[in-house]
Amino acid sequence: MANILAHELDLGRQFLSNSKAGNVVRQVLAFNVIILCLIIIGKYSELSAFIGGAMILLLFSFLALTNSRKTVFLIFGTKFTFDALWYVGLDMIDMPFRLLELSVIPVIILLVPGILIRKGSMKLPMLASFSYLLWVTAAMALNEDTFSVNFIVRQSGLFFGLMIGRQFLRDEESLVTLFQIIFVSTLIPIFAACVQRGASHAGVLIMNFTRDSVREYRAAGFYYDAATAGMVSIASLVSNSYLIYSGNVNKRYRLVHLLYLPLNILVVLAGGTRSIIGVSILILLVFFIRNLKTAVKLFPIIVVIIFLSLPYLDKAINKTTTEFQQKVDLMELLTEKEYRTMLTGRISVWQDIWFKFNEGSFLQQLFGSGVSSNAHSSYFFLLLQIGWLGLLFYLLFHALLIRRLLALKLPQRQKTMVLVSLIALLLIGISASTVTYTSFQWIIYMIVGGALNMETLLSRPKAAIRERIPPYNYPYR
Repeated sequence: MANILAHELDLGRQFLSNSKAGNVVRQVLAFNVIILCLIIIGKYSELSAFIGGAMILLLFSFLALTNSRKTVFLIFGTKFTFDALWYVGLDMIDMPFRLLELSVIPVIILLVPGILIRKGSMKLPMLASFSYLLWVTAAMALNEDTFSVNFIVRQSGLFFGLMIGRQFLRDEESLVTLFQIIFVSTLIPIFAACVQRGASHAGVLIMNFTRDSVREYRAAGFYYDAATAGMVSIASLVSNSYLIYSGNVNKRYRLVHLLYLPLNILVVLAGGTRSIIGVSILILLVFFIRNLKTAVKLFPIIVVIIFLSLPYLDKAINKTTTEFQQKVDLMELLTEKEYRTMLTGRISVWQDIWFKFNEGSFLQQLFGSGVSSNAHSSYFFLLLQIGWLGLLFYLLFHALLIRRLLALKLPQRQKTMVLVSLIALLLIGISASTVTYTSFQWIIYMIVGGALNMETLLSRPKAAIRERIPPYNYPYR
């Protein structure tokens, strides 16, 4: 086993030693800048942005056939910025073609050569995720509403994410490279969020935003809503924290990485989404507990950031305090009108979904009605879309993943990072349905798949490694 680990790590060192990882990071940054230009162009000419985005997908599809390992990092190093083209598409033959749906094509091409499932820690989670995807498809076919290809593509993130992790993340070096490109992919969205926030203070409203009666103006940056923008901030926090914690930050840029943490906190707090704030605090607590020296250094800056964010925090805290002062009967939460204004009106949405769900036939309750809704909860969203059985399948699948992750025999920093990432996804899902159809879930399941795969490789005899797995050649040339 020690020889296997040494073999895998040696291959990773070869990758890092000759600057191939650095090359792909620079290419990821260049592609993100190109996509930023398409985002700007798309505000004036959606057709031009669509053509540009389609050309990038075509290039990634070609590279997936010729240079698959590099393409994985290019795709997921641009995914968050590419998501900002969510509004770009063409309507042809009464069927909308959106770039976000088309972006799954290079991912499928990547996976074709390695579609067979190896034995070990990965087998059951892979089969469970594929079965869940089949269930979603069957539920869409059985319900009485329009068959939603869009919903199926978005739910495929569970299966495809695990598959990509299983196929391309085999050691800590590849995991570190993934976090490097994730961090790079969040730079432009986070910077855009800061620009938007600064402009709003000057009375200039730019990019996307929403309004509500409690927190008033809520910046969303490039994205559809503040929750989606918040998940990009969480991805940035997780990736940056892990890079610092594991010592995989170049000394020249360490200060930049450290200062980026409080900047990220500022963006999260200013967003005002309480679930995002709560999960971000959880991530930072885990990071600071394991990095006390770093916590001491950053403490004065974080205090300043919190002080600057007090106007946004006060609204969220006051709203939360008011809600917790109200006596709540959980058994009546989904039926009584007096609770409808709680959680910034989310309870009213959940009550409406619960009423609609109970109005459905027995088959609709089992398989869902296929009715799309801005449910403000992944769980209510799935309940309405794919019914009780589909929601139960989703919950059991994640219970299986958590059980497998807790039993992993990997370094504690990897195990902690993977568990925190998956738990973050589940917690955000309580009050936001966007986790079920954004790149956030793809990347989380990719990380989970990579962790399970690394343990599978370490528990396999060396001869089996050579026989079943192709040589781990990093094709960054």
